[in-house]
Amino acid sequence: VARTVLDGMEMPSIHDSVNDARVAMDCCIFYKDAEYEVPRVLKTPRNKAPERRKKTTKSDKLLVVHRLPAGVLPEHLTEMLLSNTFVSPTNVADIVIAGNFGKTTLEFHSSAHATLAFETLPGKALLDVGGYSSKKVFLRNGSYVRIRMNISPGQVAARKEANDSELSKEVDTAVDQERETAAAKHDVLEQLKKRAPKSSKKAAAAPNAVPYGISEYIQAFQSQIQTGDRVTTMSVTLTGEITSIRCVSKQLFFYDVCEKDDDTAKVQIMSDAKSYRGGEAEFSRLHQSMRVGNVVSVSGNPGKSKKDTLSVFATSVTVLDTVTKNVFR
Repeated sequence: VARTVLDGMEMPSIHDSVNDARVAMDCCIFYKDAEYEVPRVLKTPRNKAPERRKKTTKSDKLLVVHRLPAGVLPEHLTEMLLSNTFVSPTNVADIVIAGNFGKTTLEFHSSAHATLAFETLPGKALLDVGGYSSKKVFLRNGSYVRIRMNISPGQVAARKEANDSELSKEVDTAVDQERETAAAKHDVLEQLKKRAPKSSKKAAAAPNAVPYGISEYIQAFQSQIQTGDRVTTMSVTLTGEITSIRCVSKQLFFYDVCEKDDDTAKVQIMSDAKSYRGGEAEFSRLHQSMRVGNVVSVSGNPGKSKKDTLSVFATSVTVLDTVTKNVFR
């Protein structure tokens, strides 16, 4: 119509409601001025409209986070979820700022994990204007962010049966893995009982590292290892938070690790460049950035220092989390 009555006027290919209304008004004025003698509207080829973006299926593995203030980082959201729900997202999308607040999505391993994280968050779930369940998470300054499900309650109920089945399979798998780990730990203790009274100080090729909790490691090895001894026939892995760092030289560091939120049980880590499998360059780079508060995973040989301090003689160290400022409670 615009081409016919408004001297071949071209409409933009992108939809604009305001422009559409103005052009419609111009067409009405034209008809009025022409005493409603309507010319025949000829269909003419129009510009090809841009290809529409395909609608993406809403994923039930996502949680949507609104009202994020400036300064919030993805790692802050991960830490907030872990401290409140013990469920960690597999990915936090880049935070998009619009005006004074930001928005992002949290992706989880499965829909069951996303639902568990949302339901475990403190606070009452309410329906927002779009019909989605949402909760408020309060910040230290008294303001709040809003976290909502990415699917409606009706869709959650429809998929609950499938999610329960999936979660059951994951639990069965975790139980099987725990049994295998327990069997491996039993074999390690048997090796300790059968080994020679004194083992060589020279590092040897260690078997696959067996994971231990800090308290569990202390209970298993405190009375089994002699003062000044190092068990090179096995390897263990500990994960914990660094509470102190002592630098003896550029080639030798000592630091204590403890379980998160519990510094009563701690183990000394002795890390020297000669034993480090990554080489001296990697050893130097790692320890230049090492900070108290970092969460690390340490693999190495169990042993005791000459002062009878239970230790792990590190052969590899991986930083799992670094110290960051947290705005959440």
